[in-house]
Amino acid sequence: MEDPEFNLICRHLPALSFLPVNKVIEGWEIVKLLFSDNEREQSLLEYFENTYIYGKPAMRLRGRIKPQRHPPLFPIGMWSVASRVDANFPRTTNIAESWHGRLNRYRNK
Repeated sequence: MEDPEFNLICRHLPALSFLPVNKVIEGWEIVKLLFSDNEREQSLLEYFENTYIYGKPAMRLRGRIKPQRHPPLFPIGMWSVASRVDANFPRTTNIAESWHGRLNRYRNK
Protein backbone atom coordinates (compact mmCIF):
# COMPACT_ATOMS: atom_id res chain seq x y z
CA MET A 1 0.00 0.00 0.00
CA GLU A 2 1.32 3.43 -0.90
CA ASP A 3 1.79 5.96 1.85
CA PRO A 4 1.90 9.49 0.37
CA GLU A 5 3.28 11.00 3.58
CA PHE A 6 6.12 8.45 3.71
CA ASN A 7 6.87 9.03 0.02
CA LEU A 8 7.09 12.77 0.61
CA ILE A 9 9.44 12.35 3.56
CA CYS A 10 11.65 9.97 1.52
CA ARG A 11 12.20 12.73 -1.04
CA HIS A 12 14.28 14.54 1.57
CA LEU A 13 17.00 11.88 1.30
CA PRO A 14 18.18 12.65 -2.26
CA ALA A 15 17.73 16.36 -1.53
CA LEU A 16 20.66 16.07 0.90
CA SER A 17 22.95 15.87 -2.15
CA PHE A 18 22.27 19.56 -2.85
CA LEU A 19 23.64 20.66 0.53
CA PRO A 20 27.30 21.68 0.81
CA VAL A 21 29.46 18.80 2.06
CA ASN A 22 30.01 20.47 5.43
CA LYS A 23 26.23 20.82 5.97
CA VAL A 24 25.09 17.30 4.98
CA ILE A 25 25.42 15.76 8.46
CA GLU A 26 23.51 18.66 10.00
CA GLY A 27 20.82 18.22 7.33
CA TRP A 28 20.78 14.46 7.93
CA GLU A 29 20.13 14.93 11.64
CA ILE A 30 17.16 17.19 10.79
CA VAL A 31 15.75 14.81 8.16
CA LYS A 32 15.94 11.87 10.60
CA LEU A 33 13.50 13.68 12.88
CA LEU A 34 10.83 13.61 10.14
CA PHE A 35 10.64 9.80 10.14
CA SER A 36 8.49 7.85 12.57
CA ASP A 37 9.60 4.99 14.81
CA ASN A 38 8.05 2.22 12.72
CA GLU A 39 10.32 -0.62 11.65
CA ARG A 40 10.19 0.07 7.90
CA GLU A 41 11.21 3.70 8.27
CA GLN A 42 13.93 2.98 10.82
CA SER A 43 15.33 0.26 8.56
CA LEU A 44 15.58 2.76 5.69
CA LEU A 45 17.28 5.32 7.95
CA GLU A 46 19.79 2.77 9.20
CA TYR A 47 20.64 1.69 5.66
CA PHE A 48 21.07 5.30 4.47
CA GLU A 49 23.15 6.24 7.49
CA ASN A 50 25.43 3.20 7.17
CA THR A 51 25.86 3.53 3.40
CA TYR A 52 26.01 7.28 2.80
CA ILE A 53 26.54 9.23 6.04
CA TYR A 54 28.57 7.65 8.86
CA GLY A 55 29.38 4.11 7.70
CA LYS A 56 28.71 0.83 9.48
CA PRO A 57 29.60 0.51 13.16
CA ALA A 58 32.92 -1.30 13.72
CA MET A 59 32.59 -4.52 15.73
CA ARG A 60 35.04 -5.94 18.24
CA LEU A 61 35.80 -9.65 18.36
CA ARG A 62 33.43 -10.26 21.26
CA GLY A 63 30.54 -8.51 19.59
CA ARG A 64 30.95 -5.20 21.38
CA ILE A 65 30.47 -2.14 19.27
CA LYS A 66 33.35 0.31 19.27
CA PRO A 67 32.48 3.98 19.25
CA GLN A 68 34.09 4.00 15.78
CA ARG A 69 32.60 3.36 12.36
CA HIS A 70 33.94 2.10 9.07
CA PRO A 71 33.96 4.76 6.34
CA PRO A 72 30.67 4.94 4.42
CA LEU A 73 30.46 2.96 1.19
CA PHE A 74 29.72 6.21 -0.66
CA PRO A 75 31.40 9.15 1.14
CA ILE A 76 29.53 12.45 1.19
CA GLY A 77 32.07 14.14 -1.08
CA MET A 78 31.33 11.53 -3.75
CA TRP A 79 27.59 12.13 -4.01
CA SER A 80 27.19 15.77 -2.98
CA VAL A 81 26.52 17.87 -6.09
CA ALA A 82 26.28 21.24 -4.32
CA SER A 83 29.62 22.50 -5.62
CA ARG A 84 28.73 21.41 -9.17
CA VAL A 85 25.42 23.28 -8.99
CA ASP A 86 27.12 26.38 -7.53
CA ALA A 87 29.69 26.31 -10.35
CA ASN A 88 26.85 25.92 -12.90
CA PHE A 89 28.24 22.64 -14.26
CA PRO A 90 25.81 20.59 -16.36
CA ARG A 91 23.94 17.97 -14.34
CA THR A 92 23.14 15.64 -17.23
CA THR A 93 24.88 14.11 -20.20
CA ASN A 94 22.76 16.18 -22.59
CA ILE A 95 25.63 18.58 -23.24
CA ALA A 96 27.95 15.72 -24.26
CA GLU A 97 25.28 14.12 -26.45
CA SER A 98 24.62 17.47 -28.13
CA TRP A 99 28.32 17.96 -28.82
CA HIS A 100 28.64 14.47 -30.32
CA GLY A 101 25.57 15.09 -32.47
CA ARG A 102 27.09 18.28 -33.89
CA LEU A 103 30.40 16.50 -34.47
CA ASN A 104 28.67 13.68 -36.36
CA ARG A 105 26.68 16.14 -38.48
CA TYR A 106 29.90 18.02 -39.29
CA ARG A 107 31.68 14.79 -40.31
CA ASN A 108 28.79 13.70 -42.53
CA LYS A 109 28.82 16.91 -44.62
